[in-house]
Amino acid sequence: MSRDAVRTFLAATASAPEIIELVSSTATVALAAEAHGVEPGQIAKTLAFRVGERHARHDTQGR
Repeated sequence: MSRDAVRTFLAATASAPEIIELVSSTATVALAAEAHGVEPGQIAKTLAFRVGERHARHDTQGR
């Protein structure tokens, strides 16, 4: 999904949460924690999968 598509979807289905865009990488828990100025345990990472018509999401605490 593009950023604009996500914004449109959230505006139509949610309470328009704040979207934070960073210029630094958040590819790992350590990088995300550094970018946000928090401890690694405060970072949640999400894995999203689509297999055919089925969707699954797994959220986990960073460490």
